[in-house]
Amino acid sequence: MWCNRSATDGTVGVYTNEGASVADGEDVITPPQTGCQEQDGWCTAESGIDASVWFTFTATSAGVNITTCNDGNTVDTQVALYSATDCEDFSTLTFLGGNDDIVGGCDLGSTGFASDLTYCGLTVGQTYWILVDGYNGANGEFAISVSDDVSCPARAQIIHNSAEDVAAVVDIYVNDGLALPGVEFRTATEFIDLPAGEEIEIDIAPGGSTDVSESIYNVAVTLESGATYVIVADGITGLSTGSYDPSPAFGLQIYDMGREAATSATNTDVLVHHGSTDAPTVDVVEVGVGAGIIVDNAAYTDFAGYLELGTLDYQLAIQDENNTTTVATYEAPLSTLGLDGAAITVVASGFLTPAVNNDGPAFGLWVATAAGGELIPLPLVTSVNELEAIDFNMFPNPANDELFINSVEQIESIAIYDTQGRLVFSEANNIQRIDISDLSEGFYSVAVSIGDRVSTERLVKL
Repeated sequence: MWCNRSATDGTVGVYTNEGASVADGEDVITPPQTGCQEQDGWCTAESGIDASVWFTFTATSAGVNITTCNDGNTVDTQVALYSATDCEDFSTLTFLGGNDDIVGGCDLGSTGFASDLTYCGLTVGQTYWILVDGYNGANGEFAISVSDDVSCPARAQIIHNSAEDVAAVVDIYVNDGLALPGVEFRTATEFIDLPAGEEIEIDIAPGGSTDVSESIYNVAVTLESGATYVIVADGITGLSTGSYDPSPAFGLQIYDMGREAATSATNTDVLVHHGSTDAPTVDVVEVGVGAGIIVDNAAYTDFAGYLELGTLDYQLAIQDENNTTTVATYEAPLSTLGLDGAAITVVASGFLTPAVNNDGPAFGLWVATAAGGELIPLPLVTSVNELEAIDFNMFPNPANDELFINSVEQIESIAIYDTQGRLVFSEANNIQRIDISDLSEGFYSVAVSIGDRVSTERLVKL
């Protein structure tokens, strides 16, 4: 079997692809034709897989280098890297990266057209597969080595959760350079690369700043190579003319075990963060399917680790740490939003008592997906103020080109999200007819808002 080849161990090994063939079904995982020296495919003139030899290795770090630019190599090679859920079924392989020719040519072995692939984003302990092939059927002895001595950037998502008025829009600088301009409250970046293995300076400045000298917050951090982070901005800068009670200092809360996807395709991995400055230590109790306490004693700025939940629709009750008072109950429609296989961050955001916090945004639970963008509000079921759900009608459903929404109340805003949590439509008026002809077929979540109340309904677009 192709998946039972011996794993490489970082040393150079000499093998041959003479007599090698292509297994049934192997053609479905042929790498894309992106260019000879690219890291995400093979030469555009390559016709496909001709004489493959397979290797496996277990990742010992987030990065790997695979090269045939070694003494003893005689073949114009091409290499590709895959993950798999079933090593005996080619259809389960996921292409990660590929290279045909090393940049600048190879001065080892007898051919300058050896391959050299560097990839970051591996999961330590997971097994990966390497395909070695000859360009347009080239065959002979090739020399391959696999090394984990690779410096990878860190990956990070930044979530803006500071509800202070002067921090409504901020600029983010990295090492004095403007990295992310105009980041708005209750939005998140996608996961981005940040320098790793060395100290970097992160500065926050008001939106529209001219340079880093306008910074209102600075922190020096050293991120780990290949690690994934979720970074949340919370707190009060103290620069507002309004009053906030309490007013914990503005800061970046850094979670160093972030995920860009769930560990299982049938789950949704949920990271919970307490970012409400005036909310007490709380428990999160699932009351929909009866899961009970899923987050215990979360205090301000805490992260509660990842909950690996089946992708269902839940109800989350926010209770005091003694479970005697329910602050609010929210819908968490993971299934309705189609979040199978996703990793998300749920942030407690805003003020429990806006009246003593400069009439700022009210408390709620908001979701950041890995795609970033505007945070998604979780619909309110009940709260200490017993806010009622919004009674609205949405028709037709399923719908083709037009969607109609009406309510006896004055709707303030309507938002439509796709199954990845991306905002695809937003309107801040009491409209009744929505043109959805440009939306792709599939499932969507429609959120209707009046004040602090949000209600959602699932939409099927035909």
